[in-house]
Amino acid sequence: MLASGCLGGMVSGLLAARPVAATAADAALDIQMLQTASSLETLLIGLYSDALGTGPLGADAPSAKALATMTNTTARDTLVRLLTDTQEQHREHRLAFQTITTALGGKDQNDPNPKYVSGVAAADVSSPLRLVDYAAVLEKILTDTYVLDLTQVENVRAKETLASVMAVEAQHLAVLRTVGALLRAGTPQFLKIPFGADLANLPATLATIAFPDAREEISSTAEPESGAVA
Repeated sequence: MLASGCLGGMVSGLLAARPVAATAADAALDIQMLQTASSLETLLIGLYSDALGTGPLGADAPSAKALATMTNTTARDTLVRLLTDTQEQHREHRLAFQTITTALGGKDQNDPNPKYVSGVAAADVSSPLRLVDYAAVLEKILTDTYVLDLTQVENVRAKETLASVMAVEAQHLAVLRTVGALLRAGTPQFLKIPFGADLANLPATLATIAFPDAREEISSTAEPESGAVA
């Protein structure tokens, strides 16, 4: 379901792309957007760490407990694998953003975006479906933020990286929406890799759930300064 070797692999290649070249005026806003992007990636890394039981609360994290309640072991193992692969891609994204940030003369941003920290802490992730739905909300915020950033960023390498990462975030969103549809339909038995072996038996909603309507509005974005550090 998740082509981690495809879109995700593009990001690491961008780390070796052509040298960064930008004027001081261009770099100021670019650095803010890159730092904020790093803070968003950190936010998702933390969310998935909690779910995987590797965060500060370990197995006592509500989302980790939620995953442990899944009685279908194949579905649980598949979801754990998806979250693990997704988290690793977020780590790669943060490294890509940080690499360009420092090349432009900015400081690394390693903290989660403050605009969303309280919301993440208060989120109801007490069931696998609630966890997946909330993760999809955050992945959409990242996707939408990077789409808007692409209209403002000046540095070519930063633009290329944002475009590549935005595509991966959209992929994360599609996968999570698909998983959510399976859980919501009460068909966790179809949550397995390779996906599609039971195509004829899948819920009808899967035909469109991963593809947002052309009129789907941007729900929330992180302003360039929201995760910036001086």
